[in-house]
Amino acid sequence: MSNPTRNGKIARLPKPIREEINQRLANGATAHSLLDWLNSLPEVQAVVQSEFDGHPVSDQNLSQWRKGGYEDWLRHQEALEVVQLLYEQGEELKAQGKNRLPVNEVLSLWLSSRFVAATREIPTLDPEAAWRKQRQLCDDLMKMRRAEYRTEHLQIERDRVELQRAEVQLERERFESDKGLKTRAEARQEKSPRRKPAHGNRDDFESEENDEPLTAEEKKARWKAALGIPYAPPLPK
Repeated sequence: MSNPTRNGKIARLPKPIREEINQRLANGATAHSLLDWLNSLPEVQAVVQSEFDGHPVSDQNLSQWRKGGYEDWLRHQEALEVVQLLYEQGEELKAQGKNRLPVNEVLSLWLSSRFVAATREIPTLDPEAAWRKQRQLCDDLMKMRRAEYRTEHLQIERDRVELQRAEVQLERERFESDKGLKTRAEARQEKSPRRKPAHGNRDDFESEENDEPLTAEEKKARWKAALGIPYAPPLPK
């Protein structure tokens, strides 16, 4: 499998071999040992025979790969390490009963790590290319920051809506509670017997509910009893 972004000899080698080259370079292998190993592989011999007129991989090819494909591989590895670290931290938070980082925050951190890795390439470029690279990085960073601000604004709006919803729910519960207390008080008032006043009014001496109308003598007797006047029944005629 060839590397679609590069067209050198090593870039045209199968991916497993390119990965092995990168691993050996990362472990400090010398150019001489790498070239001896590469040119002895049947897969490498087949590629250079069919596409490069049988010219083996040279020290210059390896040097170009160090500055190109190997640097890309290093940046990719750094980004993978950041993602792995975030995943492990997420698992630790999950084990502690806490929430893991949202996906957008994980992606933001991953992109940030790629930007940091990309800055290492700038000193190796010519001034014009370095300037273009810096402008591109700044433009990409500004776009990412604007996206983060929009995300934060949306979260603030969600929190505000949730707070308003909680306040409405609290008012509804308070209203239902007051309504229930009023209903129970009215029910108790209806069930309790009505107390008669200590001193009756004129109507009390004239009649009572569900009683027969009083005679003149009975009314007179009740009035005297209320005023504390001894009552003597009338003499028979």
